[in-house]
Amino acid sequence: MKTSKAVRPVLELAQELGYQVSRTKGGHLRFGKPGHHTVFSSSTPSDWRTQRNIIAELRRNERMAH
Repeated sequence: MKTSKAVRPVLELAQELGYQVSRTKGGHLRFGKPGHHTVFSSSTPSDWRTQRNIIAELRRNERMAH
């Protein structure tokens, strides 16, 4: 999947946590995992906080599912 450098650490973490990553028709990233809420993200973040916010959301999603 072709993504920006800023999103690569997010993709690595998502895969470690067991999320399936796909691209929506609009070009955004969809992080899905059975029993968890779906998380969406831009594939080309325009803000330096985006990476940190996505990682935080994935981790919160993990805590809420257990």
